[in-house]
Amino acid sequence: MSDAALTLLKFAFLALLFVFLSRVVLVVVREMRASRPLAVRPDTGGRRGGAGRRDRPWTAVIVAPAETAGREFVLAPENTIGRAAGCTIALDDTFVSSIHARIFIADGIPYAEDSGSTNGTRVNDAPITGTQRLARGDRIGVGDTVLEVRR
Repeated sequence: MSDAALTLLKFAFLALLFVFLSRVVLVVVREMRASRPLAVRPDTGGRRGGAGRRDRPWTAVIVAPAETAGREFVLAPENTIGRAAGCTIALDDTFVSSIHARIFIADGIPYAEDSGSTNGTRVNDAPITGTQRLARGDRIGVGDTVLEVRR
């Protein structure tokens, strides 16, 4: 091979290496900017004059497995579900991808979307392929974990 061809291959390799490293940095920055779950305020005890149901925030509550049942997450406009520490809803489930799914709220309505996970995401035991509108009481299955949407 000529010297010109080898030099061209070196520059092509360096360009690919630069693209790869820039993508890695981009993913790390996104993970570090991910929001954390907000603490849920205790219920007002049913006092009159409290906020109506529409004023309450949407939450996701783990209902299975039993070891983590009851953990509650207030849903922000954008939420990620996965094993990664930067996820809004970080789960310790070996069947959950690093960034498994996302829940977002648009016009006050929550939606679920799979993020290309290996095992898929289910809503009320049905696999979802696109964006799925959620309602109060719907159950989102990711791996062995099931979350219930509440308001």
